[in-house]
Amino acid sequence: MKHFVQPAVRRILIVESTETALLTLPNQHDSHSALPGPLFLIGGALDEDPVLLERFAALARTARDAGGSQSTGIPTAGAQHEVRIGIFTTASEPAMAPFDGDPETESDEADGLYYQQVFARHGMTGIPIPVGRAPEAPFTGATYTRASAEDEQLAELIADLDGLFFGGGDQTNYLFALFRDAVGVAATPGEAETPPGENRVDTPVMRAIRELHARGGVIAGTSAGLAIQQGHGMVTGGTSVRGWYDGVTVGYEDDERVHYLPAGGFGFFAEGLLDSHFNEWDRVVRAVCLGRATGNRFVFGVDEHTALLYFPGQRSGAVVGTGGVSIIDLEETEWSADTSASTVIGVRWHQLTAGDTYRFDTELIARSGTEHSAPGTDPLPDPEHSAGGENVGPVLLRLAQRLMRSTGTVSALDYIPSSRPESAEYADLGYRVTLRRDERTLWTHAGGFSDLTLSITPLKNSQNSK
Repeated sequence: MKHFVQPAVRRILIVESTETALLTLPNQHDSHSALPGPLFLIGGALDEDPVLLERFAALARTARDAGGSQSTGIPTAGAQHEVRIGIFTTASEPAMAPFDGDPETESDEADGLYYQQVFARHGMTGIPIPVGRAPEAPFTGATYTRASAEDEQLAELIADLDGLFFGGGDQTNYLFALFRDAVGVAATPGEAETPPGENRVDTPVMRAIRELHARGGVIAGTSAGLAIQQGHGMVTGGTSVRGWYDGVTVGYEDDERVHYLPAGGFGFFAEGLLDSHFNEWDRVVRAVCLGRATGNRFVFGVDEHTALLYFPGQRSGAVVGTGGVSIIDLEETEWSADTSASTVIGVRWHQLTAGDTYRFDTELIARSGTEHSAPGTDPLPDPEHSAGGENVGPVLLRLAQRLMRSTGTVSALDYIPSSRPESAEYADLGYRVTLRRDERTLWTHAGGFSDLTLSITPLKNSQNSK
């Protein structure tokens, strides 16, 4: 039996099972008119996860059987032929020598062959697409270069596939390879190359990617392959600690400061910002900073071993996998100042887990299990400390889940970096994240929660407070 709970801002739909929740999603191909294909947005650490890979294969089969071959217009028999998936590993580092078969090798070419083998074990025919970041062939016979994105025959092949997969690495590599700067901006000798910006134009391969998506083909991406699917304001790097203390700036630098590109990625996901490795790499505070800097109310963070399945035509989504999807909502957020290192209050954090669904148009969450409004029965968790960074694990998420299961109302985590830039201005680099439940907060035994409030305050003289 379904019923509604009506908090102050949004509704939460309770459903009895994962199967029921998934059935509430509208069929992407109910009508005869073409709808954009689904996005399968993986938060990283795909490895050879059978749940994620088999769901991806099923989505590709559905897209193929609904639309048939683009070149012939004739539907194909679903169970008789494997789906064909184009594999982009452009985000990987360019290969510097021919691939020697060593499975430990990591490069655009080697990674493409790796995913081809993985997909074959899960009923998909993977076709590596030799588009790389390298402006010129790094060795004789190399095919993974930017020039491949201009190949019209390769573009025709891509447009006729059932789906595409975008691997992880550096999401800006996709910009360098698949777009061209219309104004012909060249890098200044000795300075880093700048990704094509607002005036960029699509290459033939990028146009083919858009054609496949527009006719209903499925697009999957992991890590950087997830990040590139969003629109304006795509993050290019940085940690939560530096994002809060230094603020967020436009551009791309290989350091711990938080940067973003206004032009963004492909623009297939326009519901807000996207981020990967979300709780494992402790990116909640970074998301708050990015949302403010880019003017986005929502940031959707996907955990590792997890995918956000998004149907753009229906503006609906579901969580698949063993982790979760965080929704950071800044609608009610207040800031003490326009500068960095300010106090932040009123952030709302929602955590969706496997089987939960979400309507982006109505902000309706459908849970796969029962939600609770009353506190739990466990002891209140003690305040914690963390050094921050991308190797601390999901410390903030674990604290939030422990608070939800407890009898308490509030708990906090102090971020005190173990190392900091050697400058007096960084003496107070630390901050406290306070989590608080209120009358709108709901939680599930699966680890999900809704409307948990979050605030950030500076820790004065944090270098001496440990």
